[in-house]
Amino acid sequence: MRLKVRPTDTHESARDHFQMTSKGNAKADNPVEIHTLQWLEQNHPISFNSPIRTTGFEIIWIVEGAGKLTVDCQEYVIEPNVIYCLSPGQLRQFSTNGKVEGYYISLSEEFAYLAENKQDFSFLTLQNSFGRNLQIIHITKEIHHELEDILMKMRTELSNCFMLRTEILKGLLKIFIIYLSRKAERLDYINVPEKDIHIADRFIGLLKIHYTTKRMVADYARELCVTPNYLNRIVKKVSGFPASYHIQQHIILEAKRQALYSGLSMKEVAYELGFTDYAHFSKFFKNNSGMNFTAFKNGSH
Repeated sequence: MRLKVRPTDTHESARDHFQMTSKGNAKADNPVEIHTLQWLEQNHPISFNSPIRTTGFEIIWIVEGAGKLTVDCQEYVIEPNVIYCLSPGQLRQFSTNGKVEGYYISLSEEFAYLAENKQDFSFLTLQNSFGRNLQIIHITKEIHHELEDILMKMRTELSNCFMLRTEILKGLLKIFIIYLSRKAERLDYINVPEKDIHIADRFIGLLKIHYTTKRMVADYARELCVTPNYLNRIVKKVSGFPASYHIQQHIILEAKRQALYSGLSMKEVAYELGFTDYAHFSKFFKNNSGMNFTAFKNGSH
């Protein structure tokens, strides 16, 4: 894979090389990372060429070029002037066809969920959980230079140790995300109260943490101080499906990730997902995915 960047981005100094983790996301002490795709390809090729589980939010901006992005078992053809937004916990693999220009941004959940930014990120968390597993945003010429200018300012702040650097980064990030949210395709939340959207968002957050140990709607309802029926009704109002459906589908999604990329047997995957009886897991997988685990793993999907 050969990647090309704009002439002004041909070189990045050592101070721009905020270290990547083995999973390709921002480390705890580096909550924000911004790289050109050329730098990433040269210094961390495994970050794109191999399946990676995201540990924070990722924004991949393709300025020019073509290729393929696989996210949670679904393939997308990448296009120029498009931004691809991923949420924490997703499994993605990126490959290019020839030369590509663009940027890679990684944001830790902690940084993204600072009080002033949490609402701005809701279009990502809810869309990626309820609407589609990848947020795709087409960038117009009108905002291209605005977004690029913000990125350059953020990279400048990342490379220095000036006073109030974090505050400036938070402000620039907020503006950048607002631009993206204006262009993002949203689910229809008309006539859905803000408090209901908030409960649905919190439910998804809990589900991503506890899906291996909590499989009943009542478990999450208890955490959210509501009744199971109420939680099912609220989540269905926001997403079109009750909470019970999302619990089942999240377990199936993780099972598919493990089947395709972990090399584990069905029994081992069942154990990883908290099933003590792998025969029960086999039945659960088939009932909720439409095929048995072995057929899926062998590529029949």
